[in-house]
Amino acid sequence: MTSDRAEADRDAGTTTTHRPEADGPAAGPEDSPAVGGEPVEPPSTFESTVDGRGRLRALRRPSVLAAALVILLLLGGLTYTGVRLREAAANEAARTEALAAGERYALALTTYDHQNLPDNFGSVSENASPAFAGQYREVSDGLTQLIQQYRATSKGEVRGAGAVQVDQDRAVLVLFVDQTITNTNSPEPRVDRTRMQLTLVRPDGRWLIDDVKLI
Repeated sequence: MTSDRAEADRDAGTTTTHRPEADGPAAGPEDSPAVGGEPVEPPSTFESTVDGRGRLRALRRPSVLAAALVILLLLGGLTYTGVRLREAAANEAARTEALAAGERYALALTTYDHQNLPDNFGSVSENASPAFAGQYREVSDGLTQLIQQYRATSKGEVRGAGAVQVDQDRAVLVLFVDQTITNTNSPEPRVDRTRMQLTLVRPDGRWLIDDVKLI
């Protein structure tokens, strides 16, 4: 029987090899021979975790710094924008106040009545800088006798006003004023059209006349 199977195997060109079964279980990693005579230990889970966290921290640090820089830049930009907006609002408020004051002062400068000159001239001097107030008093004192002699009156009317230059402490305005004038030489009212450049200063929070020019 055995010879018949061997002959069949030879006829098929194959050879059956019988391997002995292992007497014990397969060797595990702990039973593997050490390289160079030293036992090889698997990497510690703790060490792997620490190393991984360190790499994560190293990767996160540039991102955190970049985010902080962006926040600082945004805060700086917002601060700068806020300052500029406050400055613009303050300048606009100064412009509005200067124009309103300029129109009042233009009326005071072009309105008078020979019967009430002290009040007329006083309304200008009280709203002028010390330098201009002194100049104005000299001029008005010289005109008082002439105005009274000819019983002159004048009434001003502002037709238009614009700001040439305005900041927190100084304003240059241009005003268009009509003066309706009467006197003994010209009983019929006469209208004089005046264009004046008015310079105002604000030393203590109140706009004052500092210069007047006819242009």
